[in-house]
Amino acid sequence: MIRYFIPLFVLVHCAFAADRTAAWKKVAEAEANGLPKTAMELLEPIVEGALADKAYAEAVKAITKKIRHHTEIQGGKAEEKIGNLQAEIEDAPDEVKPILQTILAHWYWHFFQQNRWRFMQRTQTGEAAGNDIMSWDLARILAEIDKHFSTALAAGENLQKMSIADYTELLT
Repeated sequence: MIRYFIPLFVLVHCAFAADRTAAWKKVAEAEANGLPKTAMELLEPIVEGALADKAYAEAVKAITKKIRHHTEIQGGKAEEKIGNLQAEIEDAPDEVKPILQTILAHWYWHFFQQNRWRFMQRTQTGEAAGNDIMSWDLARILAEIDKHFSTALAAGENLQKMSIADYTELLT
């Protein structure tokens, strides 16, 4: 009985992976044709399937692409992209959170680099600036970047279980 179950499981798993490969091709086609909404819609089943199959690297790639396309549709504001990723992190499985936290820290860092002159001209406020990234001072943006990198590194046990080879597409 078990000798039939294992090949069946492998066959089903390969079929789902093949479906996602075809879906990725459709996403690339939509991107090439300048159709971010279509690409975003095509990415949703990829995210769900990858999470169900515990293909976390693929899920992270799909989540970040989906957020980028959503942001592009909404006007391309970096602060919106950051907010969308924060919302995704809250709902993400624990295995994915450290990677998403790292990406979020990088997106904050990139936002800081693009707006460095604004942050350098601001004085530090005595009260908390809230969640509006456009009103933050230098200390707040740097603290937020540090917080997200530290949060990602605090999940050291999860990170050590991950294979870096799975994330090569994100690293290049």
